[in-house]
Amino acid sequence: MADPAGPVAGRRGGEAPPRPAHGGNIRQLARLAGVDPGRLLDFSASINPLGPPDCLRPAVSAAISGVVHYPDPESEEFVAALAARLGLDPGWIVAGNGSTELIHALVGAFASRRVTLCAPSYVGYREAARAAGVEVALVPLREENGFALDWRDLDGVVRPGDLVFLGHPNNPTGVLLDRERLRACAAAHPRTMFAVDEAFIDFVPGADSALTLIGGHPNIVVLRSLTKFYAMPGLRLGFAVAAPGATAWNPVFDVTPAALVDAIVTEKGVVTAPDTAKLAALMAR
Repeated sequence: MADPAGPVAGRRGGEAPPRPAHGGNIRQLARLAGVDPGRLLDFSASINPLGPPDCLRPAVSAAISGVVHYPDPESEEFVAALAARLGLDPGWIVAGNGSTELIHALVGAFASRRVTLCAPSYVGYREAARAAGVEVALVPLREENGFALDWRDLDGVVRPGDLVFLGHPNNPTGVLLDRERLRACAAAHPRTMFAVDEAFIDFVPGADSALTLIGGHPNIVVLRSLTKFYAMPGLRLGFAVAAPGATAWNPVFDVTPAALVDAIVTEKGVVTAPDTAKLAALMAR
């Protein structure tokens, strides 16, 4: 069947580009549809529909001169602001260019044998395992169980040395983990690393984060992203929280300009001043 958008200029033989496996590629989707990107309402990525906080534009404008400098590889200002906001020691926090970079870094550091993940779950976990040449083990999420994780299934699959990715809430099912069952599973498998992806947790009022488990369980790492809730995927900001000693897998280089990051996360930035009232009103509709 022919592509209704017709041939795409700039590609050999006029063939259409491959359809994106990950959401959010608005320009490629526009080319496939033969329309201007500004005409599309993009549902391929789960981003806060209210857009970035009002404080973001002036923060970026004020910090733009910082692009002439190489970034701080330790992201000290970013980490300090996050630590103050979350009430954590800065030594527990690792900054990254979005959670995707951190996912790949975790696979490279901890997946000595296998990556274990739920199905369905975020495609980026499997892509990171494939890029590292690591075996993938799957734990099915069953529709008859409301796509909730059956911890007995997970317990029967994991092995020492595995890296287990768990969404909290899971993407795409939206189901939260049972935090007490997570704690028990991590305790039962101390040689297995559990990466809890909380990229969407800010959208769930009252959800219990796994951050409180890290102090007693050094085999738990929590991933967070500023992409979704703060609606700024183009800036590539994310972080991970892990117990001291488990953060040696820090990504080599953070390409986000340090001055820009500083403006975004300090006193006038989005991390310390999220516009949650608008989102709460929207979710109540």
